[in-house]
Amino acid sequence: MIQIIEVEFKSGIPLYIQIKNYIREEIKNGTLKVGDKIPSEELLCEKFNVSRITVIRALRDLVSEGFIIRKQGKGSFVDKPNYEEDLSKFANFIHTSPSVKVEHKILKWHLVKPSKEVLDKVKTFKYSSILEIVRVGFHKGEAIALEYIYIPKNISQYFKNKRKLFESKLVYDIYKTIPGIFLDNSRIFIKPVIADKVQAKTLGINIGDPLLLWERITFSKDKKVIEFSRFFARGDKCNYYLEYHK
Repeated sequence: MIQIIEVEFKSGIPLYIQIKNYIREEIKNGTLKVGDKIPSEELLCEKFNVSRITVIRALRDLVSEGFIIRKQGKGSFVDKPNYEEDLSKFANFIHTSPSVKVEHKILKWHLVKPSKEVLDKVKTFKYSSILEIVRVGFHKGEAIALEYIYIPKNISQYFKNKRKLFESKLVYDIYKTIPGIFLDNSRIFIKPVIADKVQAKTLGINIGDPLLLWERITFSKDKKVIEFSRFFARGDKCNYYLEYHK
């Protein structure tokens, strides 16, 4: 016999949202684990005593929010949780720290001539070579982001013995370990893009899949550019939110 879960018909909260919140809480508290099958639409209709269209809408929201995945002919299953980051932390970058643990694998670490793409953002880089660091971010063993970091040659000397830190630390946290360099502010540009061949292969996705590109220019106290980075986050694995306090 199915246990009936009562929804509040007079609460003012749409029924599909109540059902969505119930299932989402079951996932968050571990009652439903990654890979577990969600009850069928028919069973959910009976469980909550609601129409099929209400259940379908709740499941669609859970799919779009990354909590479940639907497999044709098989049903709905709990998906791996997405990486989440509070965007408001970027406003005060010196204290930025990821909301969940992310490990990095370094793919490249070398001096290069700045490309036209980089020079379009940071024209002062044209006077010398720059240190290029390319790394992949992993959350729970899955590649979620590809990051390109560019540092002026005159500053790159301070990073010679800090390569290991780039496997687990944020760039700003590493900068704070270098005496004489004081961070002042950063300018961030955000736009949606689609994965090219290199990004798709590195992140294990398809060419044309959605990515969110973060481009960040960091300035020192004397208003010199000390870092430029391009961060490609998977659209299906990374969620971002803003939290304001009055």
